[in-house]
Amino acid sequence: VGSIRYDLYQRHSPGGQMTLVWIPRPSSAQLAQNAAVLVRGRLPQPSVMTAPPTDNVVVNVGMWIWADTNWWRPVTAMAWVPTVFGSAWARTTATPVRLRFISQDDGTANGGLVGAMECDGPGFEWSVALGDEASSPCMYTYQHSSISRDGGVFVGVVSVDWEISWTSNSGAGGILPSYTTSSFVAVNVDELQASFVITHLVIFRFNFH
Repeated sequence: VGSIRYDLYQRHSPGGQMTLVWIPRPSSAQLAQNAAVLVRGRLPQPSVMTAPPTDNVVVNVGMWIWADTNWWRPVTAMAWVPTVFGSAWARTTATPVRLRFISQDDGTANGGLVGAMECDGPGFEWSVALGDEASSPCMYTYQHSSISRDGGVFVGVVSVDWEISWTSNSGAGGILPSYTTSSFVAVNVDELQASFVITHLVIFRFNFH
C-alpha cells in the first residue's frame, strides 16, 4: 500500500480461534519516527533549583539556575515490528543539551521588556564555599522588583532543548528534529533599599586641677 509493504499473519488464541492480521513492514526511518513520538512523551518537565531561592531573589543580584541531575540525562524509546525475517526495530535517544530561562515580564512598569538566559549543559550548583562573588554561565539578573505584578511575582519559563538521534538493527541511523520541554516558575524579586547612618563622635575634654 503506497510505499509500505504488509505481511499477513495468523493469530491463534488459546481457545483455538484464528484471526488474520496485516502488519506493516515499515522502513527503519519510519520506525524511528514512531520511536521519536514515544521518546518525546517520556521527557520530564524541567525543574530547576536556584540561588537565591525563587521566593527570595534580589534586584541586581545574579540568580544561579541549575537542573537536577536526577532527570538531566538521556531518555530512550524503541519501536519494533515482527517481520518474516525477524524483528525490525529502531531506537531513539533524546539528550538534554541546553538550559534556557525567560522572564516574561521583567522590565518596565508595564512589562515592556523581556529578559532571557541560555547556557549549554545543566548549569552549576551553587554552594556556600563559592561565596557571593562567583558567577555561573547559567545565571539571570533581575533588573526590577516584582512587587507591582499580580501576586507579587514574575512568571518565568524554564526550557530544555533535547537533541534526538536514532539507530536501528538494519544499520541505519541519524538525527531527528530537536524537541523542547518547558515549565513555569514564579519568582519573587525584592529591591533592597540602602540606608546610611551617620554617627557623630563627640569628644569631651576634662581639665583636672
